[in-house]
Amino acid sequence: MNNVEKMLAKYGNLPFVSSSVETPEFYILSKRLKATMQKDIEENFPNLEISVWSKGHFYISGFITRKNDGAIFYFNISDVRCWNVATSLILYRSARHLKDYFGGMNLYCRACELLEKINKESYEFVK
Repeated sequence: MNNVEKMLAKYGNLPFVSSSVETPEFYILSKRLKATMQKDIEENFPNLEISVWSKGHFYISGFITRKNDGAIFYFNISDVRCWNVATSLILYRSARHLKDYFGGMNLYCRACELLEKINKESYEFVK
């Protein structure tokens, strides 16, 4: 079980009430998830770096870059108020640059697999 999987098991039962503003629970989730992903990167995937981390209205998105080849991947964790869907179907795809929200083909994985998938995924856009 990797760090992200442990963190999600611990915080997976946080109540995410619908609100027009950011809730404390969502703030905690976003902050802890980023720290946990960073820890996994340092321990297991030193070739990766979180280039952009963004919180929206109950969703998290960003870009992860592979240092060895400069490949960039966009990811999106959908509305966490639907927690099981959000953590079991994380969207990720190749991106041309750090503002490419349309990028390559949509791929999906579980949250605990995201870094491993990005570390191995072929990159659609040749540099």
